[in-house]
Amino acid sequence: MLKIANEKNLVESVLNSLFWKKYAIIVRMIKLLVRVLWMVDIDDRPLMEYLYGVIYCAKKKMLRKF
Repeated sequence: MLKIANEKNLVESVLNSLFWKKYAIIVRMIKLLVRVLWMVDIDDRPLMEYLYGVIYCAKKKMLRKF
C-alpha cells in the first residue's frame, strides 16, 4: 500500500508545473557551475586571475537570475 502511495505522489510531483519551473532553475544554475568546473579541468591550465574572473561572473549571473 505504501508503494502505491509513493508512486501517486511521484506522478503528482512530475505533473506539477511548479516542479518543472524549479527544475529549469536548477538546470540553469548547474550549467554555470559546470562551465566553471570545465575551465578548471582543461589540460592547458588557465591563469588563476582568469578563473577568479569566471567564478565571479558565474556568481553574479546566479545572483541576478535567481
